[in-house]
Amino acid sequence: SVFMGDVLEHFEFPRLALKEAKRVLKLYLYVATPRKGTDKDKFHYQEWTPEELKELVESEGFVLDGAILVVPEDKRIYGKFKKI
Repeated sequence: SVFMGDVLEHFEFPRLALKEAKRVLKLYLYVATPRKGTDKDKFHYQEWTPEELKELVESEGFVLDGAILVVPEDKRIYGKFKKI
């Protein structure tokens, strides 16, 4: 498994990071990232809504396993994706 906790938003090209994660992992990718519009960090290239995150990760060869978890208290979204 690969866990990307608060890192995906820091990549200028997140698709390249997802391609590498897919290459090295056997089964699951776990992603935690700030929700779009909740964190004004100048070091974030981009942030996503839950739907946008799902679309991004699935476009790189994963499928969402369950649902995107939205945690209002910590302004994060979480997803568990299975490699296909």
